[in-house]
Amino acid sequence: MKTTMIIYESHHGSAKKAAMILGTIIGNSRVFAVDEAPEIITFDHIVIVFSFYGLGTAKATVEYLKKIKDQVTEKPLAVIGIGLARADLPGFSKKISEAIDEKEFESFFSEGELRISKLTDLERAQLANFYERYGMELVDNGNFDTAAVADIGEKLMLRYQIPKKPLPKELLKVAIENFIKTHNTVALATGKGDWIRCTPLEYLYLNGVFYIISEGGLKYKGLWQNENISAGIYDEFHTMSNLKGMQITGKAEFVKIRSKEYLDVFAKKNISQKKLDQLPVTLYLIRINPVKYEMLNSAFKKDGFDVRQILDLSEKKACK
Repeated sequence: MKTTMIIYESHHGSAKKAAMILGTIIGNSRVFAVDEAPEIITFDHIVIVFSFYGLGTAKATVEYLKKIKDQVTEKPLAVIGIGLARADLPGFSKKISEAIDEKEFESFFSEGELRISKLTDLERAQLANFYERYGMELVDNGNFDTAAVADIGEKLMLRYQIPKKPLPKELLKVAIENFIKTHNTVALATGKGDWIRCTPLEYLYLNGVFYIISEGGLKYKGLWQNENISAGIYDEFHTMSNLKGMQITGKAEFVKIRSKEYLDVFAKKNISQKKLDQLPVTLYLIRINPVKYEMLNSAFKKDGFDVRQILDLSEKKACK
């Protein structure tokens, strides 16, 4: 399991909020205020979050990094600046680079916010003089961009959670197939915009594809507007030493009624076309083409591999 240390330097809460969002998305992480961060680093990755604060920007962060720079050079580092102007990020990033002997790192910007009510009297006076000098009025400015921070968290999570000890692909495929074939129920999530639905459903797994028979329902509201789905298959939780579950990312399609594919799937369930025609209602068929599997299995660790393994089927298609 790879772990991440997230350090923030915040003056009015924006960097702290961003750090907490990043921590939840990246996972397997600890979040520290810079003045509480450890000087012996046992984490695999380091993420720095700071808010823009004029000449005082990242001041405590720079001093902290100078103390641990020998450890930082051995670990992946990401820097996130929270402020009102993206153009200020390179200058502040340079201060951090100098503190760690020019080590390369990836930097990100996300919009922060200025709220007059949160300023101290001294801060308000200093900013008022600055704004007046450039003919500007000191007013509330900017809006904290939760979506941008979440997107940064997703990029880092996908990069950081690549297994250290990956299971050979052929063995992983076998483990995934066996798990799927010994279960028959999936939690299927569909959605569009701010509408989302998760439904437990029986599935058939044929030639690498999931089929779901259904009388209909609100899940189709999402499917008709958005082909992308997420689904989960899992064992009941007992202990951390006995975890077993799988998340599936895929694309869903509506199988045409009475098509050969439709009738073939129902035949697997011993339902003939004649029986289908006699039913009082129409049965619909969803095909789910998996794109990525993320499997959690405690047994992998016993064999010397990471508990969490990833099989990305889109990589295979891209190579064709």
